[in-house]
Amino acid sequence: MILGETPNKEREHILSGFKHGRVDTLIQVGVLIEGWDAPQCKLLIDLAPTLSLVRATQKYFRVMTRYQDKEARIIVLLPKNIHKPPILPIDLFLQPGETYQVPTPEDYLLIQEQNHRVNELLEELDERTKWIIKYRLELTGDPELTWEKIGIVFDVSKERARQIFYKGAKKLGQKLMRDMRDANPVIHFQSHSEFINFYKGEYSKL
Repeated sequence: MILGETPNKEREHILSGFKHGRVDTLIQVGVLIEGWDAPQCKLLIDLAPTLSLVRATQKYFRVMTRYQDKEARIIVLLPKNIHKPPILPIDLFLQPGETYQVPTPEDYLLIQEQNHRVNELLEELDERTKWIIKYRLELTGDPELTWEKIGIVFDVSKERARQIFYKGAKKLGQKLMRDMRDANPVIHFQSHSEFINFYKGEYSKL
């Protein structure tokens, strides 16, 4: 743990241990806001979100700095009855005038149901098509693979990998749209392109 009153020598020892992997978890209170670089840090649990755009940018982008193939994860804990919403990571990517809506618990349940149905339909595709779609849409839990890497995995060109993906996604989208004719569809897709955009968007990680 590093506090404001932590001696410089002790602070340097702790930060060195964190940088070289000897320290797994680093807790800091009111320090390390600026002037500290740690691209290997890929999990931030923020217990003190800020109203300052500058502080939020320094804090969140430290974790989002590219490091190998690691994925950044940020968890922000908000107090109840907060008077003014703080700056959240998503705020850093909004254009002026843009807004977003935080999903409700019901939204999460609907999306989970949709994901379950997608996984069922994926099993109806041939193995190669199924896994190309999973790798490209991050349905394996791992970061999205490029067309080049998918081509290497399946011994095809990147153009062929792209063709297989879109052909399979079209079949998948059509089957989902047939499901949508039921009385209580989970999520509406007007086309297979909307389906692809949905699963490459923010909800693919829920």
